[in-house]
Amino acid sequence: MRYRKIIMLIATLAVVLMASGFQNASDHKVLFEKAKFAMETKGDLQGAIRIFQEIIAKYPQEKEYGARAQLYVGLCFEKLGNAEAIKAYELVLKKYADRPEEVAIARERLASLRQGSPSDISVVRLSPQAELLYYKRISPDGTKIVGLDSSKGMNIAVYDLATQSQTLLTDFPWNDLEAFSPVWSRDGREIAYNRIRVDGKGIWWELVVTALNGKERMLFRSEGQQFVWPLDWLPDGSALVAILADKMGLIPSSGGSFKPISSLERILPENVSLPLVTEFISAPLVSPDGRFIAFQKRSKEGPFDIFISGIDGQPLEALTNHPADDVRPLWSPDGKYIAFQSRRQGDWALWGVAVKDGKSQGQPFMIKDGTQNSVFLNWTSQGLFQQILAQMYDIYTMPVDPETGEPAGKPRQLSFAPTGANRWPLWSPDGRFLAFVSGHQSGLMNLPQGRIILMPREGGKAKDFPIPIDIYNPKEIGAIRWLSDSSGLRFFYPDFKGEYFAYQLTVGTGEWKTEPRPRRRIHLDKSGQAFYYSKSDAKENDPGIIEENIETGAKRLVYRPEMEKGWAAYRQLRISSDYRWLAFHEEITPGDSRLVILDLETGKSCKVKVTGRLYNAFWFPNKKLIMATNAYTEYHDRSAKEGGPFYVLVAPLVGSQKKISLADSLPRSNIVSIDWSPDGKEIVFEVAAVHTSNFFLRNVIPKGHN
Repeated sequence: MRYRKIIMLIATLAVVLMASGFQNASDHKVLFEKAKFAMETKGDLQGAIRIFQEIIAKYPQEKEYGARAQLYVGLCFEKLGNAEAIKAYELVLKKYADRPEEVAIARERLASLRQGSPSDISVVRLSPQAELLYYKRISPDGTKIVGLDSSKGMNIAVYDLATQSQTLLTDFPWNDLEAFSPVWSRDGREIAYNRIRVDGKGIWWELVVTALNGKERMLFRSEGQQFVWPLDWLPDGSALVAILADKMGLIPSSGGSFKPISSLERILPENVSLPLVTEFISAPLVSPDGRFIAFQKRSKEGPFDIFISGIDGQPLEALTNHPADDVRPLWSPDGKYIAFQSRRQGDWALWGVAVKDGKSQGQPFMIKDGTQNSVFLNWTSQGLFQQILAQMYDIYTMPVDPETGEPAGKPRQLSFAPTGANRWPLWSPDGRFLAFVSGHQSGLMNLPQGRIILMPREGGKAKDFPIPIDIYNPKEIGAIRWLSDSSGLRFFYPDFKGEYFAYQLTVGTGEWKTEPRPRRRIHLDKSGQAFYYSKSDAKENDPGIIEENIETGAKRLVYRPEMEKGWAAYRQLRISSDYRWLAFHEEITPGDSRLVILDLETGKSCKVKVTGRLYNAFWFPNKKLIMATNAYTEYHDRSAKEGGPFYVLVAPLVGSQKKISLADSLPRSNIVSIDWSPDGKEIVFEVAAVHTSNFFLRNVIPKGHN
């Protein structure tokens, strides 16, 4: 596609600019990279336009960057579906006639826009405010978005694109009912969702329908493992397609029993829990005429393909048959096409295939490439609803008072590039280095390359140690741990078979040692000869904290919960800097959480009841306080008495708890991991942020296929 070629040409020219000496870049070059980051990674097109225009205004003598900035302004406006794109391209021709590369691209875009061919795919950006919702679905008429709002609990909310206003349809506080998976009826008048209810008798799954005024009716209720989840409505509104336990079937919209259509066997990837089912099964599943249902399915050992069956359970018809994965089918509004995502050319791309009477008509064709960070949620008369996701991980430091833990300055992002994939910060026991894991795409296959980075506390060049793993997955590495003498670091990582290995780096030599180990998130003792890990299980299976000798494999239970029956869970293990105390989060009944501090020398323990949600326990340097971050995302401002969206909870062994605000300047983020410097003067924490952008793709079917 010509637009793709234009983007590739611009990217190539940008690489040439960077290669000319970005490390010594002046302000206009730094601004240019900042604007590109806002445009390409964050999806903040309006913010990128402002920065590009700032470059043009402040640095008129920099013709090369001015021309490129003006061209990018046009591209941003074009993505927004804004007529200002034509004016922006005209300015390239008028002001930068001596820049042939930019002029050629501007001429081509102007010709395309002025022609206005209805066969060209176009992109329209939706209101940024709607990005605050999880699990979004656009209404059939394209005027509203339904999603999950987490400001006070997990609730169903509707965002009106015309008025840019949001309405909560449910009003559940945290630790009460929780709502999930909203699905529009085909007439846009009702929304089906499931909610989870926990009471003294167990866990209940409920399938509920709500009107836009909040009036509800419950269709179905199940208990325990009988998980129920709505997927789609029949076009006539008579029933919903839903999942119950391990089957997909129909539930009447007036209420009634579940009628199975198909087993879920091999529809989901292996090891995917049912609560994540809607990440892999798209909506709408049902064809516009109500006759067929489309979904992905895999052979026992093969890739995913797209299948169609009759809504009454007729045999499956393979719509695609390809060595690459084909997933997440979506019906076009007229029922003539199915769009799906595929890796047929290596990276994810959007493909389509014509269908008639439940059978394919011809070969699949590519619609749009470069969709590896995209999810296509549903296809309405307004266009194909696309959500682009960017998960960012960055590290911040903040000076603090070593006696009280109160902030002594503002958080600052760590001065290390590239950003966006830096995780698991940890001070060395001697306080000389800050270690973290950095993983960025590199090489011909554009795969992430994992590296351990050591930054000297007193300044100087960072040390870089490539991790000896062929295919690095940042989600698998988990937290790193220093050896007690600061001579090295250790972490666990699985191979292709799921078996874990211990990777140990010797800092002085840069050498790696690898050995098989059965556990993942472990914590070494002071000698380095034993490690601790948790075991969550029922009483008869001895839950608690286990110490295991590295050489002999000998095990002993160093902590056992006080419980008569039931099930205990343990998380967030952390050893104090003197290796005497082990802190962890214990939960025996839902919602009953506490910090447990275990004396590893005597075996005695004490418990500290904490309020709120507990994550990321770590030690205050004076060894008297335990800290924990409240890390769940808050998308809306809370009152000052709640402590702000980011804070640490100080839970002393004796005395009252208090909250210390961390970063009001970091909205829409989670604090994922945190550590305190041995001298108590600085904390370091990892911030995770999900940047989402919502778009309509219009004129989806290419010319020649419609």
